[in-house]
Amino acid sequence: MTNIYSWKDKSFLPTPFGKDYIDNEDNIDSLIEIFMNNYSHVKAYHLCRPISIESYRDNGIKIGSTELLIKNANDILNKLNINITKNKIHSVLNELGYREGNLYLALDDNYMLKNAGHYAIYGSERLIAVFERLGISKEKLKTVGKPTVIHINLPIESIYTEDLRSLVIEINNSIIDMNKFSNFAFLQNKSISPNLICEFVHPNEIVNWHCDRRIYRV
Repeated sequence: MTNIYSWKDKSFLPTPFGKDYIDNEDNIDSLIEIFMNNYSHVKAYHLCRPISIESYRDNGIKIGSTELLIKNANDILNKLNINITKNKIHSVLNELGYREGNLYLALDDNYMLKNAGHYAIYGSERLIAVFERLGISKEKLKTVGKPTVIHINLPIESIYTEDLRSLVIEINNSIIDMNKFSNFAFLQNKSISPNLICEFVHPNEIVNWHCDRRIYRV
């Protein structure tokens, strides 16, 4: 049976949670075991600005790679009718020292929309850096695609051991601190299968830290 923990929906947590504050060096093996016995998945979120969500429906969410970034940049440039070769984009990536192989998922989409909305407004820091190095304003990125929050049911076994430990501490201490938002993120080094994606949401308002924290409205 699939039991999904959701920070946003304030999922039920057994009594030991929120009883005592946890320091990073504390032994919490029993609390982790209780969490794993109650939940098989954790609701996570990915912010992006795709030209189309169909690629996510078909292929899931791919980890960052030079090939994928070049393709995304090229697709956007084509939509903008700007003719720049893939070789030029690749050269720019080499100049930027681009590192690949990782993917981050958020525990709280509301926090992301308030504090990291550029992923949905422009696409990503990497795309912004590429476009600016190519002499193209990042504002052009706002004219292609649509802000999207992808909802994912992430299996607990897909979460790194240290991330799971940090997650349990985050959940426990946030109960005591009565935090409304969480900046917790999961590191993944494998693509997210399309069958783990459960919903696509298009937000109407996003805080734009690249523009004096003004509200970006779709």
